[in-house]
Amino acid sequence: MKLTDATTSVPDRADPAVRGEDGNLTNRARAEFGRAAVDVGTPDRGFNDARTDAIDTLANIAHWLAANGSEPRAAFGAALDHFEDEVETVEERTVQILTDAGLDTRLHHTGGGIWVAEVRSEAIPGRHVWVTDSEGDEAGPFLVGAYPDAEGQAWVEHLSGACTEAELVDRVRRGLTEPA
Repeated sequence: MKLTDATTSVPDRADPAVRGEDGNLTNRARAEFGRAAVDVGTPDRGFNDARTDAIDTLANIAHWLAANGSEPRAAFGAALDHFEDEVETVEERTVQILTDAGLDTRLHHTGGGIWVAEVRSEAIPGRHVWVTDSEGDEAGPFLVGAYPDAEGQAWVEHLSGACTEAELVDRVRRGLTEPA
C-alpha cells in the first residue's frame, strides 16, 4: 500500500532549536508534526486546501479509533485538552518577550478570574501594566492596559490598547513611564 507520493519529514526532536526554554517542543515544531500527519493521513492531499486536508485526516483517524474500539469524540476531546495545555498563551509569550527586554514581568491572576502578564512601574508609584489576549483585535494579539495607580479600575486610554508583538515592548514601557 502506497500512502504518499512525497517524502514527509518532521523536526529532529533532539535538536535544541525545536525546544523551548522548558525543554518541551515549541508550538512551531508541534505544528510540523501535525503537517506530517496530514501529509500521510489524507488520500486527497494537495487536491484541497489545508483545512480540508486536515479534516479528512481527522476523519480517517476517527475511523481508525472506532475500528480499534475507541470512541472518537472522547479521544478528540482529550486531544483538544492536550493541545490547549501545550499551546503557549499570549500571557506566557508576553512574560518571555518582556523579560527578554529587561522588564520584571510575571503572570498574575486577577480578582476577575483571568491571567495577565503584569509589570509594575519603578518610575510611577502604583502604576502597573497588564497584558492579556486581545481576542482577535485587528491591531494585534496583545491587549495592553496601563493602570494609573494601585486603585485604578480603568486604564489610561492613550497608553493602552491592542498591539502587535513588534510594538509590545515599546507600548508597555510607555505605559510604565508616561504620565496619565
